[in-house]
Amino acid sequence: MVDRCFEPSFWRELRFFALVQPDGDILPVRAPFDPKDREHLNIADSDFTSEKPVWYAGPDIVASIIRTGKVPRVLKAIRIVPHGRQPGMKRITLRGVVEIDPYRDDFFKVLIEQRKANELDKTLKHALKVIANSTAYGAFVELNEERKSKPVKLDVFSGDHHHRQPARDVEVPGKWYFPPLASLITSGGRLLLAMAEKCVTDAGGSWIFCDTDSIAVVASPKGGTVYPKRPEEECEMDQREIAPIPVLRHADVLKIARRFRSLNPYSFGGDLLKVEDVNYKNGDPKIGLLRTVEGYSISSKRYSLLAESEITEVKGHGLGYLMSPASPGEPDWMKTAWQYILRLDQVLCDGTDPEWLDYPAMMKIPVSSPAVLGRLKGFCKPFDFVLAPILRRDKLDPEERAEKPILITRFNKHSDEWLDAIYYNVRTGKECRITVGDRRNGCIPVKSYREILHQYLYHPECKFAGPDGYPCDPWTRGILQRRRIIAADFKYCGKEVKRKLEQGPVDHEIDYKCKVYENGRVAAGPETLRQLAGFSERQIREAIGVRRDTIRLIRHGNGVKRSTYEKVVNFLKENRGPAA
Repeated sequence: MVDRCFEPSFWRELRFFALVQPDGDILPVRAPFDPKDREHLNIADSDFTSEKPVWYAGPDIVASIIRTGKVPRVLKAIRIVPHGRQPGMKRITLRGVVEIDPYRDDFFKVLIEQRKANELDKTLKHALKVIANSTAYGAFVELNEERKSKPVKLDVFSGDHHHRQPARDVEVPGKWYFPPLASLITSGGRLLLAMAEKCVTDAGGSWIFCDTDSIAVVASPKGGTVYPKRPEEECEMDQREIAPIPVLRHADVLKIARRFRSLNPYSFGGDLLKVEDVNYKNGDPKIGLLRTVEGYSISSKRYSLLAESEITEVKGHGLGYLMSPASPGEPDWMKTAWQYILRLDQVLCDGTDPEWLDYPAMMKIPVSSPAVLGRLKGFCKPFDFVLAPILRRDKLDPEERAEKPILITRFNKHSDEWLDAIYYNVRTGKECRITVGDRRNGCIPVKSYREILHQYLYHPECKFAGPDGYPCDPWTRGILQRRRIIAADFKYCGKEVKRKLEQGPVDHEIDYKCKVYENGRVAAGPETLRQLAGFSERQIREAIGVRRDTIRLIRHGNGVKRSTYEKVVNFLKENRGPAA
């Protein structure tokens, strides 16, 4: 199957959606992977099983076949077929240079080719990059949230599911909204990564991380094996966590990259799976000499790359929301932060702690929307910035925890002055002071950069399981594996939003969160129905106190109130064991 994926014509056959009965298939799943944050729904390609069928795009199904070697159970499929051409389209000229005829040109293809052809014109190159990034995917799933003066009835659709519910916050589609196309685009990206994974594993290798459109393969000039160092204080650790890691030769990786050339649709040719410049001596691909790059990965999108013990690249997911505490002329604070993290874990030995390590960790919040300005009325002007520290919840008194303070201060780029600044509690309007230590003199305790970085080091990769098969914890190390997910309750998700930056200092949240539509009614799954069949209506009615017609609704697979369904599940737990 993977060989066919390198044929451009095969991809035209993947423009379909299929209703699948997942049973140990590796498919993208959005779920609350983090047990400490059940409201945060993340997405990962997982070993997925579900009694309820789920719709998937064609490329995702092929990706599962590549990884598992088996075809998922497909119940039905719908092919997406273009019909005719939209009349009335006009030619456009971007930046007065790049002309595009919609009846003749592939818009996205022209953007990429012209960006390559105009590399010396940095302004044009950047403009084409921005246009390409926004039109390749985002325009087709643009949803703008609007708040209505009073609740309106919403129709919520997800696959074959439909329900109505009241809501004040309504997602309004953008001009080019067409989610089937967006789904196929993201699904195609996941298929490319699955192909890269398969090529690496077939060659006997492994990788340290994958990130949207890239894969970091464990490789060296001669290949071989890496033997993880056993920490002295962890001599009793699971041997699987320090198992040898296979290493491919650089030549093997180059061969894999060249294999993707057949899928390059652009006129300039070359590798679709590009070997990044950081892999070459002095970071210069023109030299043509590959060097050994070392990688240190904490979890998804949290990694650093080193060459000769010098950090060459960092990915600071989970740190980017913080304002730089470095003074003008100092090194990039993100690299300095990573140097500190690597010294904490004894990867690096040399270096000194930065002066700003014990400064209060600060967020820079733009006053760029009515929601933000409304909360800060009289404190600042539109399009200003304010600073907001991050509270230490464990140090707040009970009354403050119930009504957590929201602190802000006027924007100040001098980080050494943040601790002594006057802050205002947005909830009460009162002035206050902060401290990065224990609470004293009425000061509100906040986190320092040191505390943030210590927590950062021990952030578990919740979307994967460790070598022992259990979900990762802060101390997991070694080669990870996909988690096995068995579907239970289904949630209906809308747009992923980052409310902190869009709606201002409402709470100290840094991750994107999905808008979830609650049905309010739950239908019993096949296993629950099977267990219910062992009891009479009278037994169920007397045990949980519901009417006979409600019991019949449940038995026929219809939705009932969540509280009623929970009574049924508890009844089955008490009498037969847990329901599925």
